[in-house]
Amino acid sequence: MRGDAFRISLCAAMNLRPLALGLVSSALFLPACGASSDVALGNDPAVRRERWRLNGTDGRVGIVLQYGKVNFFSCGGPATYASHTKWLRGDAPDYDRFSLAADGWSVTAERVAGHWSGRLRRPADTTDLTFDAYYVDPYTSAGLYESTQPEGLAGVVVFQRTKSDPATALGSFKLVGGGFMQVLPVRTAREAAGIFVEVPFAGGTKQFYVQQSLVAR
Repeated sequence: MRGDAFRISLCAAMNLRPLALGLVSSALFLPACGASSDVALGNDPAVRRERWRLNGTDGRVGIVLQYGKVNFFSCGGPATYASHTKWLRGDAPDYDRFSLAADGWSVTAERVAGHWSGRLRRPADTTDLTFDAYYVDPYTSAGLYESTQPEGLAGVVVFQRTKSDPATALGSFKLVGGGFMQVLPVRTAREAAGIFVEVPFAGGTKQFYVQQSLVAR
């Protein structure tokens, strides 16, 4: 299936664990939540969502595939937001796989037997971080969100297993002049304007909405 036929939105709680190339990942597989690998789901009939898990840090990742393009966001957690935060964007002409690289970072992923499997590497790493992904409930707030502010770029990954489970959000903010801040959720329920968050800048806390990430056409 071609990536320009619909949009895929992916997210995951992330435990990143280094794994040497060529070894098999023992990452936790997350169950599908009533979604078919061949059916578009969600309020937008052209949208599918999936959950991703990586093994080894306190971060998360979010991915959007649409129109032959991909947005990939690695979001570090409280202990790693300065070292594990990175946006990668580029072409994904083949719906079943993508590969991106920039600034020493690289990520590759492919669809295997109804789920996604991939590898992430940071500039200083000598081993890959592996991940596997399965579908989540499309009627939750789960997804990848972003917002460009005068101070920089915010990215937020919202994780929610089912509609009845509480949503959790993890975000980081790349400052225009360099450096990173944590993005903190104010309300994790998705509203018309997106997810309401705040960033504790040195001059005071700023609150704003982050909206679902879309690829640049």
